[in-house]
Amino acid sequence: MDGVRSEVLEFVEETKRYVYEELMPLEDEIERTDYLPPEVIADVAKRGYFGMTIPKEYGGLGFNLLETCMVLEQIHKAPLAIGYVVDLNNGIGSLAILHGGSEELKREYLPRLARGEIIGVFAMSEPQVGSDGQGISTRAEWRDGYWVLNGFKYWITWAERGDVFTVAAATDPGKGAHGGISVFLVPKGTPGMRVARRQKMMGNAGIDESVLVFEDCKIPAENLLGELGWGFRLLMRTLDEGRVKCCALAIGYAERAWELAMAYVKRRQAFGQRLADFQGIQWQLAEAATTIWLSRLAMYEAARKIDRGEFAAKEAAMAKLYSTEACQHVVDTAVQLFGARGYCRDYPLERIYRNYRSLRMVEGTSEIQRRIIWKQMSKLYDPECAPDEQTREHAIRVERMLERALAVDRPYQDWGFRYLDEVAADD
Repeated sequence: MDGVRSEVLEFVEETKRYVYEELMPLEDEIERTDYLPPEVIADVAKRGYFGMTIPKEYGGLGFNLLETCMVLEQIHKAPLAIGYVVDLNNGIGSLAILHGGSEELKREYLPRLARGEIIGVFAMSEPQVGSDGQGISTRAEWRDGYWVLNGFKYWITWAERGDVFTVAAATDPGKGAHGGISVFLVPKGTPGMRVARRQKMMGNAGIDESVLVFEDCKIPAENLLGELGWGFRLLMRTLDEGRVKCCALAIGYAERAWELAMAYVKRRQAFGQRLADFQGIQWQLAEAATTIWLSRLAMYEAARKIDRGEFAAKEAAMAKLYSTEACQHVVDTAVQLFGARGYCRDYPLERIYRNYRSLRMVEGTSEIQRRIIWKQMSKLYDPECAPDEQTREHAIRVERMLERALAVDRPYQDWGFRYLDEVAADD
């Protein structure tokens, strides 16, 4: 692929071999025990997968987002628990430290995260807060030289086995997202932080989702990540990258389901011929392959924009929305083609179907992605909110185009014309 280093492409191919030959065979046991053995984590860690996004100066591989997503596409064909823990250390479990931590915190934690010696955990969701991060109720108050945290966090991935927690809390609740939320680093074992209970999920075997409780949990001042009160910006930056990585999960899972279906229809016989010989089956798999391809293109474009240092909230939301919604249909198609085998727990597609459903909720629900897209697009077409002069000029052109289209109604209805001059109105 253009712009991707040859050593990264080789790493992707090695990852594909590793996943198909060594990690996929572990899936049945992880599903049965609901546990990811530490020796599996250690084997994945020694190959460098936990430090892909961490810069080389901190012991990582220094991959950019596009390169990381290419690897994650393959990793996410492995048992879901493996992909999730790799994703944590390369994403929301480390990015806030990388982008907002002091040099001392980076030196202390990033090398160990890169080696997989510790697992990073992201704690934002609460009983009444999911996609709406502005409503965080966990409080952080300054007392006697410490930040003191009190509150609850829900659906915290890897809370039971995590080692360092990125925690969002309200430091000035009245300001909300505009100066009222801060982010803190809380190491495992800090007095006042505890895991209350594990939350049983529909799928995701081997991954613990838990309730996290803070009761007068004291955090030193140096563990504040980023600027005081501006944690929401740090969270959104982290989530934009996380949403693009979520596309890799959707694509990896969908491609595995597609490959299973493709191989199956070439063997399964019905009415005297293979399923693959029926045109209707061929068209279903052709459409599914197109969906995967388009999802991959959207992910790559969003990743490239972030890698260039550009604001990419719209592109990240579009990629996440399209890939998770569209690829759900790919998985459903594969289940349908497998028939009863697709619905039976003895076969992998059943668990793929269960596990996939959460992707339309994590890293912001599909509804939130649509809201972000609308908000960003509406700015581009509002002359008063356009981010630059070129965009503003085009927004005015569009307004004029509409006013020309409505000019015939001018004698009968006031459309609030603003940009169309008298000459243009007479055209």
